Amino acid sequence: MEERTPFSLYENETTLTRNELKDILENCISSFKDLEIKVAEHNEVKLSKVRATNILVDRLKKDQLVEIIKQLYLINMRNSDEISFLKFILTGLLSEQAEKRK
Repeated sequence: MEERTPFSLYENETTLTRNELKDILENCISSFKDLEIKVAEHNEVKLSKVRATNILVDRLKKDQLVEIIKQLYLINMRNSDEISFLKFILTGLLSEQAEKRK
């Protein structure tokens, strides 16, 4: 029996457009209203689900998005909370951006 993944409907996930990946990503992220991320010692950023998704889609390569979606799928299959995983990735992306601004 074939394992069902977010990509089961597609022959090859690498042929997906960024908008299709964004839609799949939004579906993989369960519900959170706001996510607070500490970017620097005295700087916290509050992100909505839409903004968090946009940051991931805008700053990551297509293959990285596919891998994150796969990881989120596995996290959800275990009925675990994906917030820590998302926070980890978003903290890295936002911290990197903050460093570039200095």
